[in-house]
Amino acid sequence: PTDTDNECSTQLPPPETVSRPAFTWGNHSAIDFSNILEATYSEVVHWKRNSFTVPFGKAGREFVSELSRLFQAFASATALESIALKAATVLPILLLQKPQKASKAKDHASSLERRLRSWREGNLNDLLLEGRAIQGRLPKTFTPKSKEKIARSFADLMFAGKCKAALDLLSNTGEGGILHLDDHIDPTTDSPNVREVLLSKHPTGQTANSNCILQSPPQEAHPVIFESIDASVIRSAAMNITGSAGPSGIDAHGWRRLCTSFKGASSELCHSLALVARRICTSYVDPKSISPLLACRLIALNKNPGVRPIGIGDTVRRILAKAVLSVMKPDIQEASGCLQMCGGQISGIEAAVHAVRTAFDSSDTEAVLLVDATNAFNSLNRQVALHNIRRLCPPLAPILINTYRASTELFVDGDTLLSQEGTTQGDPLAMPMYALATIPLIKKLKGNCKQIWYADDVAAVGKLADLRVWWDLLTREGPDFGYFPNPSKTWVVTKEGCHTTGLSTFAGTGVNVTSDGRPYLGAAVGSAEYVESYVKSRVDSWLSMVRNLTTIAKTQPHAAYSALTHGLSSKWTYLCRTVPNISNLLKPLDDILRTELIPTLTGRPPPSDLECAMFALPARMGGLGITIPSTQADQEHQSSLLVTSALQDHITLQDEAYGYEVIAQQLESKAIVRNRNKENRSKAAGDVLELLPDNLQRSVKLASEKGSSTWLTVLPLSEHGFALHKGAFHDALALRYGWTPERLPSKCICGASFSVEHALSCAKGGFPSIRHNEIRDLTATLLTEVCKDVCIEPELQPVNGEELTGSTANSQEGARLDIAANGVWGGTFERTYFDVRVFNPHAPSNRHTNLQSVYRKHEQIKKRAYEQRIREVEHATFTPLVLSATGGLAREANTFYKRLASMLASKWDHTYSHTLRWLRCRLAFSLLRSSIQAIRGARSSCGHAIRMPMAVDLIISETHLVSL
Repeated sequence: PTDTDNECSTQLPPPETVSRPAFTWGNHSAIDFSNILEATYSEVVHWKRNSFTVPFGKAGREFVSELSRLFQAFASATALESIALKAATVLPILLLQKPQKASKAKDHASSLERRLRSWREGNLNDLLLEGRAIQGRLPKTFTPKSKEKIARSFADLMFAGKCKAALDLLSNTGEGGILHLDDHIDPTTDSPNVREVLLSKHPTGQTANSNCILQSPPQEAHPVIFESIDASVIRSAAMNITGSAGPSGIDAHGWRRLCTSFKGASSELCHSLALVARRICTSYVDPKSISPLLACRLIALNKNPGVRPIGIGDTVRRILAKAVLSVMKPDIQEASGCLQMCGGQISGIEAAVHAVRTAFDSSDTEAVLLVDATNAFNSLNRQVALHNIRRLCPPLAPILINTYRASTELFVDGDTLLSQEGTTQGDPLAMPMYALATIPLIKKLKGNCKQIWYADDVAAVGKLADLRVWWDLLTREGPDFGYFPNPSKTWVVTKEGCHTTGLSTFAGTGVNVTSDGRPYLGAAVGSAEYVESYVKSRVDSWLSMVRNLTTIAKTQPHAAYSALTHGLSSKWTYLCRTVPNISNLLKPLDDILRTELIPTLTGRPPPSDLECAMFALPARMGGLGITIPSTQADQEHQSSLLVTSALQDHITLQDEAYGYEVIAQQLESKAIVRNRNKENRSKAAGDVLELLPDNLQRSVKLASEKGSSTWLTVLPLSEHGFALHKGAFHDALALRYGWTPERLPSKCICGASFSVEHALSCAKGGFPSIRHNEIRDLTATLLTEVCKDVCIEPELQPVNGEELTGSTANSQEGARLDIAANGVWGGTFERTYFDVRVFNPHAPSNRHTNLQSVYRKHEQIKKRAYEQRIREVEHATFTPLVLSATGGLAREANTFYKRLASMLASKWDHTYSHTLRWLRCRLAFSLLRSSIQAIRGARSSCGHAIRMPMAVDLIISETHLVSL
């Protein structure tokens, strides 16, 4: 190429000219309002987080509609384009300020309605003054919670669905904290202050070296590929985001509600965001107009010593990025290839670990070089990256150019820093951007040694002489791409007998040389002794976390159980999948789970071997999902090897292509593993069931019924009524396994001996009626959503001349059934009658009979009593709703609730599977709570009111409710 060509190649496509602001807002002209908005924005983005949840009702819908209008204005490039995203950031900060600490939902609704009027009139100064007054009364400093309150803090996080934050609390009980910009790293010395450290971690932007830019001409993707980004894609992306609030003040939970729970306003908001996503993926927008969307909050955490900057991007940006990635994933995978494993490849991180270990164990290998880069993501050369991505992955280039063309504002401790180089934290596009940006560097480094990358973590394997050549090339070429190797944190791990050669080969480089081993991507590489010591150190840290969890389980067992099954156990599962032959090293975990945590969770003595095997079964098979780590280690490792084998082969051959064949092989391997695991679990369940005593065997079968275990598998979100307090959780486990709950009275108020079986059937206090009415009312409430003329306890017409066969047929005048509704099975005017029966499967009349026979018996009793009368007198259909107190459904009840779920899914525009899972979960919790109520003797209904319509996919996403 000529010099002119090279000059042109370093120019990014110019942005579109922003629409001229020609509007009026209240009494303000475009210029006046823009100036007021700018001043307001520069102040409110530094306010403390103090937002209330957007209330349901008219005010909430109007708020969502206003947000939608602003995003629509930007997407359509209207006269509001220049200020639309800035206004969308300011809107929630000003309007959602919590008036006072103890304010209620009613106060929030009235405040929001009043503030919306001021917003429409353009009275930003009034809103700003109100917000200042509220902010001035907030606590000035954050007081760390005492260790005595850790259990409550942990439970609060779990009950809010913040599992990761709760697990962090297990390993770090409040120490550290947040630093201010003027704080010194070490107060006892003349060390740099936090501001200086943060500035050093966010370097100034560098120009692009044309020698680093790929010489092929840049490509433009056709806009049609982004037409698939619609409201449903945005809604799905919102369901899958987590994290705290960015500058606008609404966190992931708040945005999930905005995108799902405000009927038509939510749908319109999702549609507007889809249009925004399409625009920033298909055109080059003005950096000033989009900058509010890209700004981040920055928090300086104390590393004791040191500073860890944590960037929190705005939630809207995360939603848009997730939606784009859902469309772009195949393109990114193909462009990343098989050497850079952070491009979304299936099991990429596990494949990288296995490939490094396999290469290191090879006979022709002398060492592995594990490279650490300085400030890697923040130092990536943006200009080089953006130019090369235009050539490597054209569909992704426009959105990256739009988000990284200009500096990004970072709001920290009342000040503003700039991110001018590299990627910004909190951006889901940061990882694929980094993956693609390093591809040209990886290609330049290809030589006699094998290299495996996962983001900035690089491993090179081969002969020591070749590794030195590779290292010299990396240190020479890397900085032009923004990759700065850090010798002091880089290690050469040599094989036995090669240590002396390694020291001489890397003399003068500053690189560390060892013959023991080093950690690599959460696993370990090196000698068997080092790997064993590494695993033991990880086990020791988990033992500490389990002890902390055991302490918490004494007062919050439900939160502790969910943290174990939804998060903590995955930590040692990953180690099992990436490090071979460690089953014996995990024995201490087996012991502490068995002797400390499980007894605390269940409120019973340590379990026997058979009980441990029962608890290890999945919840849907009657267990608790508390696996025995040592027994799972080898199986998990073999499964990981099988799933990653195709990808490992390409890494070993240094083949860059990651195409359809590799993906197909991996998906086929995953299916094999899934089927094998299913067979193993079924066999284990069968083996355990055969050894259990009859009473426990029946309890496990009851717990294995469809939907009976959903109360165990969901996250215990208190907002949805899925959290159980200590006594209720212990009672629920006792009911599940037929144990005798603690502190039961010896006598019932009716005079009989008190037992669980008696409590579930005794009519004294009306508890069976409460349990029955709970299911009746829940079902009727849901039917009102999709059927006409729904009524509770409809009176049947008298029998006048009709002849009813059968001695048990009900012909009484004034007879009533539980529910009637039109349009369940047929046309709008076809009426169906329902009668609910909830039976106790442990009652003497049921306990010795096969479960299916018990269900049929109770269904037939209802049918013989009412079916003929309903058919011949009412000219309608009859459906008995028979449920067991443990959560199982009879055949006709199961068919009906599937039908109801299908109708609700159509009405609410949700998926059928999600709606059915939610419905079964509601039934399970209703039955569970009413059973506990019957045992403990409460006199009021324990059901939770259902707000209609429910955003079912929101609940599914937040609670991690799985199909059973």
